[in-house]
Amino acid sequence: MKSQSIYCKHCQVMLTAILVIAFTSVLSARVIKVDQAGSGDYLTIQEGVNVAKDGDVVLVFPGMYRESVLVKEKKITLMGSGAEATAIYAAGGDAVTFQSAGQNAAIIGFSITGGKAGIYCLGDADPGISNCIISGGTNGVITRGGEGGYPVPSISNCVIVGCGTDGIDIRYGGSISITNSIIIGNGRYAVYVEAVYYGESVSSSYNNFWKNAGGNYGGQTELIVIGTGNMENDPLFVDPSTDLHLQKGSPCIDAGKPGFASLDPDGTRNDMGAYGGPYASMTGILGPIVTELEVTPSIVNQGKQITIRAKGTIR
Repeated sequence: MKSQSIYCKHCQVMLTAILVIAFTSVLSARVIKVDQAGSGDYLTIQEGVNVAKDGDVVLVFPGMYRESVLVKEKKITLMGSGAEATAIYAAGGDAVTFQSAGQNAAIIGFSITGGKAGIYCLGDADPGISNCIISGGTNGVITRGGEGGYPVPSISNCVIVGCGTDGIDIRYGGSISITNSIIIGNGRYAVYVEAVYYGESVSSSYNNFWKNAGGNYGGQTELIVIGTGNMENDPLFVDPSTDLHLQKGSPCIDAGKPGFASLDPDGTRNDMGAYGGPYASMTGILGPIVTELEVTPSIVNQGKQITIRAKGTIR
């Protein structure tokens, strides 16, 4: 069980996680800061995405960002400040679209609401989707293939709740893996799959499905590989309307995928949902947020030393 005393530990790990990501690709990745309050490099997420190049991190400060975001043919990371701190709201269309983004794109630590789809994966788009809360749209996550190829995204440690139709909708070529997530209270199925071309498939392990109106799985269910660790239980959120942290005694605590790569920041087994897993340090807090990062020298041979200077703010 993760207690309130872990709060400061999470802050320390968050700083480490941002630094590690910033050093990707031989220390060449940039951290592009987005803050609608004006202290970052840009005011909107889309502006940050537009200037980002492969390997860059678009770091989004806390706030409600009322926009639809398109990531097209870029292998970048969209990193929020945690699902309870950073939100994307789309009045129409899709909230976040990954189009032919290829492998190594990612979105981490956002609340995503409204729109036709929370996250739309189109063509050869294979983003990793982690520690997000997706709610209130027509569908939570959609995959659609086409001339650009077939999407193969992965979902881990997310909550998909209260969507008008399906939590996850896969068709027209596409496959998806789902782990450590809670899919609850959607208007039709938790997961729907339809084979129109070829290659559609779903793998589901260590997830909790609860009170989806049509059931857990719909469509051509023979294309769904149901692995171990799935359950159907009330996740016992602190408040299903406003606070999706897990109460003490929740069946989703320490029920996610076992193994070192999936551990919570305190070293215990993965908690299902948006506040568990390796990136849980970025959720449930408002800081620190790295605002300045200096690495010298910028390129170094293996075995040599580097100096890291970082400044941050508590939001």
